[in-house]
Amino acid sequence: MDGLRYLPRVGPINANGKLSKAKIQVSQDNGKTWTDAVVAEFSPNAVWQKVKFEKPAEGVTNVKIVPVETAGQSPKEINRFASAAELRLTHPAD
Repeated sequence: MDGLRYLPRVGPINANGKLSKAKIQVSQDNGKTWTDAVVAEFSPNAVWQKVKFEKPAEGVTNVKIVPVETAGQSPKEINRFASAAELRLTHPAD
């Protein structure tokens, strides 16, 4: 596995939880321990956004997305929610 693709929710009325910055972590032991793969920054635009890990990870059993900064519909809702329309894991082409 070498990264992931993130698609934010569609529409400005759905701003709550759109990722602005997130730490992507991987586990190779069913979630007992976690390693940081990358810290990524995202656009609020509802388009596919690809994130490459700092180095490819082998034998991954779990992936965790830890929100660092998220959008909000109002100032009170910033950094309170996390959301995605779709997430896809990627791997190097054979």
